[in-house]
Amino acid sequence: MGQSALFVLNSALMFSFCLMMSSAGPKKCTEWEAELATKLAASADITPFLSANTDKLPSLSESCVKTFSNTTNKANLMKLMAELDKVYDILDAGSRHAVFLWIEQLNPKPANGSSWMTVEQLALLDRFLLQAPLSSLKTLADMESSPLCAFFNSSNELWRSLYDLNPAQANVFFTGLKKCSIDVAKAANIAKLGQLACLYPVDANLLEDSSRNKLLELLKNCKGDVKNVYQKLTKSMNVMSFNSSQLGELGDAAAGLGMKQLASLSKEAVVGSLSTLSKIEGFSKSQKEALLKAAGVADIFLKTKSADEALSILPPALITEMTTKKLQEASALSTELLGKMPWNKGQALVVMAKAFSNLKTTEDFKSFKDVEAVPTTNCTFVVSVFAKAEHRLLGKSSKRREEVLNYIKTCMSFNSTDKLTANQVNQLGNVLCMFGPAEIDKLSNSNLKEAVDQLRGCGKFEGDVKASLRTKIIDTYGAFETWTFDTVNELQTLASLFNESEINKLSASVDLKETLKSILSHVKEPEGFVPADVNFTPDVTSLKSSFGKIVINLFFKVSRRKRALTCSGITIPTKDLILELGSSSSALTVDQLGCLSNDTFKETVDILGDITAFPMEKLTALKTVALMAYPTPTNNDIAGLKRITVAFTAAEINTYFATPNIDALAAIGKYQDWSSDATVAATAKQIVENFLKSNASNTLLSKDLLALGYLLCAFTPEQIAAVSAAEYSSAASNIGKLKCSLPVLTALKNKAVEAFGAPSAWTTVQMQDIGTLTAALTSAEFSAISKEKMSYITPEAVSLIPPAVFQTLTIDQLRFLGTENLAAVSSQQKASLDTTKALALNENSGATVTPTSAPLTSASASLACESPLAAAIALALTLLALSH
Repeated sequence: MGQSALFVLNSALMFSFCLMMSSAGPKKCTEWEAELATKLAASADITPFLSANTDKLPSLSESCVKTFSNTTNKANLMKLMAELDKVYDILDAGSRHAVFLWIEQLNPKPANGSSWMTVEQLALLDRFLLQAPLSSLKTLADMESSPLCAFFNSSNELWRSLYDLNPAQANVFFTGLKKCSIDVAKAANIAKLGQLACLYPVDANLLEDSSRNKLLELLKNCKGDVKNVYQKLTKSMNVMSFNSSQLGELGDAAAGLGMKQLASLSKEAVVGSLSTLSKIEGFSKSQKEALLKAAGVADIFLKTKSADEALSILPPALITEMTTKKLQEASALSTELLGKMPWNKGQALVVMAKAFSNLKTTEDFKSFKDVEAVPTTNCTFVVSVFAKAEHRLLGKSSKRREEVLNYIKTCMSFNSTDKLTANQVNQLGNVLCMFGPAEIDKLSNSNLKEAVDQLRGCGKFEGDVKASLRTKIIDTYGAFETWTFDTVNELQTLASLFNESEINKLSASVDLKETLKSILSHVKEPEGFVPADVNFTPDVTSLKSSFGKIVINLFFKVSRRKRALTCSGITIPTKDLILELGSSSSALTVDQLGCLSNDTFKETVDILGDITAFPMEKLTALKTVALMAYPTPTNNDIAGLKRITVAFTAAEINTYFATPNIDALAAIGKYQDWSSDATVAATAKQIVENFLKSNASNTLLSKDLLALGYLLCAFTPEQIAAVSAAEYSSAASNIGKLKCSLPVLTALKNKAVEAFGAPSAWTTVQMQDIGTLTAALTSAEFSAISKEKMSYITPEAVSLIPPAVFQTLTIDQLRFLGTENLAAVSSQQKASLDTTKALALNENSGATVTPTSAPLTSASASLACESPLAAAIALALTLLALSH
C-alpha cells in the first residue's frame, strides 16, 4: 500500500481504531445460523441455544433470516425477538428489515385490508416496528380503534427506544393517536411519548406549564436535532426580563430562542448563565452573533479576561469568536482540551503548534490513537477501517479514491461488482461512495437495495456516476410513475438524482409531502465557501421545489376557506402555509408574495427574510409589502427584513434607512448579495454612507467591523484606510471570509500589511486569518511567499486570485498549494498556466503528506502539518472542516 493510502488509513484510524468487521463470505447460513433456523422450526425450548450464542446474534445475516420457518413456535419466537431487540442497533440494516418481513409473513393480512399488527404483535416487534413500510404504518394508524392507541396506553418502553424514528413515521403515529382522541398536549400523555417527543408536532404555545416542562425533560434524551421543537417551546417566551437563573433553567431549549429574543437578553443574564450555555451545542452562527452582541462577550472575554479564563468559561458555541491573537496567549491547552472545542482552521493551527510543543513522550502520542503501521497480511482489518473512514476527506477528482478502491478490490478478491455478495456489500461501507459508473452498472438489483442505506449517506453524485445510479435505481425500483411515497422514503436523498418534472409525476399526497419534508430536514447546506470538488452536500433543489408545490396545492385544496380570491384573482398565501413551507416558500410566485396581507407578512417575516433562494423580483415584491406593513420603518423593522433589504434602491435607503445603527447593519450585513451586482452595490454604498455620517471609519471598533459583514465591501479604499489597524487585526478572521471586489480586497490587504507586516513575514496562522485578502497580493508580493506557506492560503482566497496573477506563481509554489486548495482553482486559473505549471499544480490531486513513524518533538513542531499524526490530530480538531 502506497504512502498516500497510508495517509488516508491513518486519518481513518483516528475514528475507527476499535472497529473490526467480519471478512466476506459466501451467501449462505453459517453453522450457528443454520442450527438456529432448525430450532425455530422445532418445538423444543430455544433458551439454551440463545444463551450459548448471544455473542453471535449481532452477525445474523439477511439471507439466513429469509430461511426461517413460517410455523415457528410462539414461545421461541418471543424469546428470539427479545434477544434480537437487544442487538437491534448493531444488526445490519438488511437483517433488521428481513426480521420484520419474517414476522409479517407469520401474520397474514386480514381480508378487510386492515393491518395485521395487533397489540400483541406490536409488543413482539418492539423496535423492529420501524422497519415497516410507511404505508403499513399508515394502515395501522388509520384503523378505527387502532391497536396503536391501546398499545400506547399500555406501554412506555417501546417509545423510549425508537432512536431511528424519522419525521414521516412520527407524523403517522401522531395522526393515529389523534384519531383515537389521545391528547398529546396533556402532561400524562407527553410522559409516554419517549422518542416521539423529539418530533413533537403540536403547537407548543398551547401547552400548559406542566406539559411544557415534561416535554423539555424528554427532549434531553433525543439523539437527533430537536431545535425546531425548542423553537416552538420558546417562541412565545418574553425573555427580556430573564435573569441568569431563569435563562440557565432553559438549558438546551435556549437554542430555540429567536434572534430578537437573544438580542433582548440582558448582559448580566447571559454572562451569569455561561456555565449552562457552555453545554449547549445547538446555536447557529447567527444565534452566536446575537449572544455576543447581547452580552458584550467579545469585550468581556476576548479583551479584558485572560485567554485561559475565557477557554474555561466561554461556551463552545462561542469559541470560534476568539481571535487567534488572543488564543496564542493561552497556556492551558491540554491534549484533553484539543478535541472538545469547535476550532476553526486558523485557531486549530495555533492549537496544533502549542500541542506539538508539549508532546514529548510515546504516551503523548498514544493519546491520539495514532497507529504507526498496520500488518499488510491482515487486509480485512484495513478494509474495515476504510469502510468507516470519511470519504469526503478526498476530493471527487482525487486519484486516491481510485487507489483506495483498487486496494479494496484486491483485498476482497473481486474484479467486478457483479460478483459481490450481500455480506460483502455491507462490509464495504463508505467505500461504496467511491464507486465509479462501471462498479454501479454491474451491481445486481438486490445488492443495490442492500447498498441504499450507505449510498444515500454519500452526498452528491455527479456526471457519469449520477447517470449510472439513476439508471440502476429505475432498474431496481421500477418506472418512476409506479413509485409510492414508501419508495421515496427508502431512497431518501437519492431521490434528488431525479429532476423536478420526474418527481412531479408522483401522486401528490400528504404522505409524500411528509416524506419529502423529512428528507429535506436532514440536509444542511454548509456555511462559507466550499470548493465544488469537496462539496458533497446533495443538491435537493428538485425535491425542495416539488415539496413546495405539493404543500401549496394540498393547502388550497384542503383549506378552501382560506383561498382568498382577491388581488386580481391571486390565491393569497396565509401564515399557516408559509410556516409549513419554511424555506420552500421560494416556490410562491411573485404575485402571491406581492399580495400578502400586512399581518401575514409581519407574522412570517422571520422566514421570508432569510430565504436565500428568492430571486430579485420576489425580493422586490416582498419589499413592496414590507413598506406597506411598515410605512415608517424603524431600525428594528429594517433589521427584521434581513435579506429583503437588498431589494431597496439607494433612494429608498435615504428615505427609510437614513440613520442606521450597528445592530440593524449586523442583521442585514451577512448576505453576500451586497457585493453581487452594481445595483445592489449602489444600495450598499448608500447604507454605508448613511452609517458613517455618525460613525467615522477611524472610530469603528472590531465588533463594528464584524457586524458590518458584507457591507464592508461597500467601503471605499479611503474609508478602509482610515480604519484602525489594531481593530482590524481583532476582526481579521471574519473579514478574511468576505468575497469583495478586487479594489476593496486590495485596500483591506493594505490594512493587513499595516497590521501584520509584509506578506513575506506573515505566519501560517496570520495567513488563515487574512483569508480572502491574500487574493489581492501582487505578483511581486506572491513571489516573496515561501512554498511551504502556500497550503495555508485559504481556498476562498485561491478562488479569487486573478488568472493574470495566478499564472505568475512558481512551479514550487503551485506544487505546494495543497489538495484542498487545488479543489478551489477555477478553470480560468488553470487555463492561464503553461504545461509545466499545470503538471505541478496537478501534483496536489492526492494527499501530499509524507508518512513518518518518527516521534515529533518540540523542535520539529514546525513540520507538524507534514506528518500522518498531524493529519490525524487535525481531523480530531476539525482542522479540515469545510464549514470553516
